[in-house]
Amino acid sequence: MLVVLLAIQMGVRTLPKAWHTLNNDFPNYYMTASLVHERYDTSRIYDWVWFQRQKDHRDIDQRMVGMTPLTRSQLLSFIHLPRSLH
Repeated sequence: MLVVLLAIQMGVRTLPKAWHTLNNDFPNYYMTASLVHERYDTSRIYDWVWFQRQKDHRDIDQRMVGMTPLTRSQLLSFIHLPRSLH
């Protein structure tokens, strides 16, 4: 019974609200993958001012973007992302 109530709560209130306000890290990873794909210097990815400027040039509609340090193996999973979305 509790599981059914939680499923209803999730389907009626939580998921619709979450779907309308997608505040996640996708723009950060997409932009990083784009920069790597365009052969930018990857050492600048962690420079927040430069990264914000790149966001502005790409018209990404999110107030703040920024990359927290990732290992190279974590970043490899996002490198092919821009090519697959075009």
